[in-house]
Amino acid sequence: MCYSILEGITSSMPSSVNGINIGSEHPEHSVSSQASYQQLMHKNKRLQQLLTKYKHLRTVQHGLLQLSELASTVTEMTLFYPAIHKVVSSLFKAENFYIVLHSEEEQQLELQYFTDLVDHNTIPFIEPSSFYTGLTGLVYHSGEPLLVDKAQQQQLIDENKVAPIGSLSQSWMGVPICRNNQVIGVMAVQSYDSSVCYGAVEVDILAFIATHLVTAINRVKSRELLEYDVKQRTIELSQTNHALELEVNERQRAEKLQEALFKISELTAATQSMDEFYSQTHHILAELVYAENYFIALLSPDKQQLSFPYFVDCYQQHAKPRKLGCGFTEQVINSREAILIDRENALALAKSAEYQRRVGDKTPDRITTSWLGAPLIIDGEVIGIIAVQAYNNRYQYQQKDVDLVKFVSTHLAVTIHRKLASEKLKASHEQLEHKVLERTQELRQSNLFLRLQIEERRKIEEKLYYDAHHDALTGLPNRTLFTERLKQALLQRKRHHEHNFAVLFIDLDRFKKINDTLGHHAGDQFLIDVSERITECIRDNDTLARLGGDEFVILLNLMTSKDDAEDIAQRIISKIAKPFTFENQQVYSGASIGIAACTDAYNDSDEIMRDADAAMYQAKHIGRGRYVVFDDSMRQQLLEELTLEEALHHAVEQQKFEFQFEPIVNLETAQTIGFQGNTYWQHPQLGKTPLADIIDMAESIGVMEDIDQLIVDATCQHMKSGQLQDAALVCLTLTPSCLTQPKMIAAIIARIQQHNLAVQRLCFQFEETALLKLGDAAQHGLKMLKRAEIKTALTGYGSGTMSLTCISQYPFDFVKLSGNFVKSLYTNQKHQTLLKTVIALSQGLGFNLIAQGITSQKLLLLVQEQGCVFGQGHYLGNHLTPSMSDERNACDSHTSLATVQHSA
Repeated sequence: MCYSILEGITSSMPSSVNGINIGSEHPEHSVSSQASYQQLMHKNKRLQQLLTKYKHLRTVQHGLLQLSELASTVTEMTLFYPAIHKVVSSLFKAENFYIVLHSEEEQQLELQYFTDLVDHNTIPFIEPSSFYTGLTGLVYHSGEPLLVDKAQQQQLIDENKVAPIGSLSQSWMGVPICRNNQVIGVMAVQSYDSSVCYGAVEVDILAFIATHLVTAINRVKSRELLEYDVKQRTIELSQTNHALELEVNERQRAEKLQEALFKISELTAATQSMDEFYSQTHHILAELVYAENYFIALLSPDKQQLSFPYFVDCYQQHAKPRKLGCGFTEQVINSREAILIDRENALALAKSAEYQRRVGDKTPDRITTSWLGAPLIIDGEVIGIIAVQAYNNRYQYQQKDVDLVKFVSTHLAVTIHRKLASEKLKASHEQLEHKVLERTQELRQSNLFLRLQIEERRKIEEKLYYDAHHDALTGLPNRTLFTERLKQALLQRKRHHEHNFAVLFIDLDRFKKINDTLGHHAGDQFLIDVSERITECIRDNDTLARLGGDEFVILLNLMTSKDDAEDIAQRIISKIAKPFTFENQQVYSGASIGIAACTDAYNDSDEIMRDADAAMYQAKHIGRGRYVVFDDSMRQQLLEELTLEEALHHAVEQQKFEFQFEPIVNLETAQTIGFQGNTYWQHPQLGKTPLADIIDMAESIGVMEDIDQLIVDATCQHMKSGQLQDAALVCLTLTPSCLTQPKMIAAIIARIQQHNLAVQRLCFQFEETALLKLGDAAQHGLKMLKRAEIKTALTGYGSGTMSLTCISQYPFDFVKLSGNFVKSLYTNQKHQTLLKTVIALSQGLGFNLIAQGITSQKLLLLVQEQGCVFGQGHYLGNHLTPSMSDERNACDSHTSLATVQHSA
């Protein structure tokens, strides 16, 4: 381009300038006229313009070349922008120069390069957004070059077209930087010197440079990124190479450790002595770590002494055994970890007397400068240590050395332990051989004695087995042996269905009375005689066992007929029914026997024992001195009883009882003097069941005490807020067994007191038949109630055999005639006589007589004729007419009770 411009200038130049002939050598061709002069001046002016244009183009070309050279050589943007400034300064004076570019990340103009002689301390620190409001922003938004002097700048500020940023310059020039016809920044120069003013030429030059600046920036940035990528890749490769080197070193180290481990393992199987073994381990360790000074220390069995079976040191020949102290070795033993000790720790310990005593030399150059020890551990116990050390800074152990020594010590401990054990075993074998020779004769002598002891032991074991399986008193098999034989019989039955057997469960009658009356010695002799009599009734292949107390059981094995069991049972009953003689006194007993014949339905010995026991209780219930054969109906009855017992338990827990109160009436005045409480169990199937029908069951399952407490609580509640609130007397029926339990009587009294009731209003009544069973044992309980001012009553009198004398011995407030006794007054003249006697006795002993079971008018008149004053019954509760009570309204119920109490 420059050459074409020069050719154009040459072709247009005139032949002469200012009178000088430049186009011809002949003077005759010069022009002297005025017209020629004007033409010449015009051509001269044109030539000057062309020269100026030429210089301008040359300057631009020079700047472009410099810019291209920068884009090709500069690799960092921090160096590129100062170089651009240098290029611009070479084209025209541009001491104050800056470049701003739009940031895609920040979305704002950012100052890339700035140099200014006046505002160099302020402009770099302004907010980037301020560039949008100044001259820079005007160029950025317009996309056109801008050249303004100081006056124009002030005018733009006054017109609020731009904001003042920095100092006003004499001349300010800015051009846009574009990429793909989009403005991405601004390049600007300014002059504070009035002698330096920019014009159109400088604007063109700066605009031309800005046009090619984007390409140069992209090239430099690409090269910068490439250089950065190359550096990063170089770093990554270096790191990878370093990791590979570490891996190679680690593998080499692992191979060395594996090789050392193999060598240590081979030493275990070698037959060399322990000294050779220790020396070989030293050589193996020396291949892994600096081990010029190396020793092995082992703990004594009592953990109090240290011995040094192997010791190599450049300053000391050997180490004597010593007690545990406070040296390096003790630190390893106590910590159970490998320990690395540097020079400072070694010097600190070197000043102690312990260290000096062991080393024996205080020479400074013999002080340990690096010491490394690791424990020898077997089954969690430290047995010693191995240690290496260096003097005079010959070697400084590192953490990798700690790991190596620790690895070796772990495997070396096992090897040393095995080797020592092998040595001890070898020594033990030698000692054993010697002892065997010495003790062979002793064993021969003691062999006979041992045989005698074995025989004696066998007899003792046989006796122990016999005692464990037989009854000590009768010598019969006990429950354990009987159960074993019964299980064998069941197994035999499963293999051979024709194998029949039966179990007889025997309970003796009156044994307790015999034992209590004649003494335990006579009771024991009685059981022995019974066992002998039963043995006479069975065969040799049968088993008779005593279960305990007066219970015996028989296994009748290999029966030919089911009738055999009944025949044997009858023989046993007949035998035992015969009298027994003890101390010249004859006593009689009997046997109740339950029989359970084996069937395929039995799978367990407990089942057949249970059924035989149930049959025996059925025999006792029927009337003793008999046998009963268990059948399915009896099992059903047992299940029903169990179901009923379970239901009774739930009834007690859920308090499913009903309480009804029957009035007690003064037959003379027709007034109610009190009530008798009757308790009923509301059963879902059985319906309303009186308490008297379930007393035996309740006592057998242990809930009668709870029922008594429920009766007391319910009655007290009725007396406080129910129908008995105004009753002067309430009779409760309790079980007589509570009279033999003072604690229970005391608990009942305490419950009544908790209800804040007058105990004088209560009367506890007990059945005659139940009191007959208790005998004198009930006296204490009755007296406790009497002391508590609670009244007592005997109910059901006349149904048992209680004599008039017994009535006088009990402190009853009331005696109630049984309903059957009252009904018998129609036909039984003796009962009428007895009634008159009891009435007379009541007046003398101070108790009141109440006739129970008055169910009709006829029976009421009969009782009144006999002289009874008080009565109760269904008829009295439902048929007391107003006419009977209107005649005697003068006395209320409290007055009637007062009369009763007074007569008592």
